[in-house]
Amino acid sequence: MKFSPRLLVLGAVLAVFTFAMAQDVSGAWKGKISMDTSKIPAPKDEQGKKMLEQVKTMLGKMKITLNLNSNKTYAMKATGLPNSMKDQVSEGTWKQSGKSITLTPTKENGKKPTGESAKPVTLTLSADGKKMSMAVPGAAGMGGSLVFTR
Repeated sequence: MKFSPRLLVLGAVLAVFTFAMAQDVSGAWKGKISMDTSKIPAPKDEQGKKMLEQVKTMLGKMKITLNLNSNKTYAMKATGLPNSMKDQVSEGTWKQSGKSITLTPTKENGKKPTGESAKPVTLTLSADGKKMSMAVPGAAGMGGSLVFTR
């Protein structure tokens, strides 16, 4: 039996595509908020420079964990928040469609979410399946993003 080179290439492409679409995202992820400071207007005085440095320090201290369970539920926890704010916890369901992971909250700090907290958020999975990211609500114009890695 003879196979044409075209058929072999098509089979290889389909195998790679199927693997990429079937990436298992369940498990533990570590998150970090980053800001592209080039998108923030440059501070004009020493006080502004100090404030910018404080924001960078604050973001460096924050820790965000996301656990995507195989039963399509999730739990996300943010610690190290500014102003001695207590840890924030979000729980809900998740679904994957290609490279998009949508988190739909059902609880925020043990209560039913309201307002912006009740809205689903969508993360984009990297091609290699090792990162997920999204723009930070309210800070996207300043280059704010939340990036999760394994």
